[in-house]
Amino acid sequence: MINYAARFTEPGGRLIATRIEPEATFERYLEVIAKIPAIDTGPAGEAIRKQLLKEAHDYIGSSREELQAAGVPRLAMIVTLALEETIHAKKSIIAGVFAVVCLFVGNLLGVIPGEATVRIGRETLRLPIYIPGVDWGVIAIILGSSLFVNVTSRSGLCTRIAIKLTKRSAGDPLLLLIY
Repeated sequence: MINYAARFTEPGGRLIATRIEPEATFERYLEVIAKIPAIDTGPAGEAIRKQLLKEAHDYIGSSREELQAAGVPRLAMIVTLALEETIHAKKSIIAGVFAVVCLFVGNLLGVIPGEATVRIGRETLRLPIYIPGVDWGVIAIILGSSLFVNVTSRSGLCTRIAIKLTKRSAGDPLLLLIY
C-alpha cells in the first residue's frame, strides 16, 4: 500500500503513512488491563500509548529508508528497459535478470531483512528469505508456458489453427466464439 501511495506523491512531496486505530478499541484494551489488579491502569495506558506511537514513528522511518533505497534500482531498471533496443533483449528477460540482480545486491547490502533455514535431507541451509518464499512451482509453470507459446508461435501452429477456425465459421463472429 505504501508503494502505491509513494507513486501518487509528487517529487519533493511528503508522504506520511499511519495506521489509525479507533480510540474505542484502545479504551477497550485499557478496560481489560484495569481488571488485572497487579497493573496500575494510568501509567500502563500512557506507556502503551507511547509505545504504539513509537512503533508507528519507527515504521514510518523504516518505510522512508526503504523507499529511498528502492529509488536507485527503479531508476536503473527504467534506464535498462529504455536501452532495450541497444542490448537486443526482450523486456521479460531484462526484468527477470534485473530482479535477480536486485535481490542479490539487496541481500548483500542488508536491505532485505531475515534469513530462512531450510532442511534438505540431513543438510541445513541458511538462505535469504526470498528464496524459500517464492513458489517455484508457479515460476516453472510460467516459464514452461512462455516457452510453449514462443515455440508454437514460431512454428505457425497458432496461425494455422486461427485460419482453419475462421474458414470453418465463415467469418461469423458468434460461430468463431463457439469454436
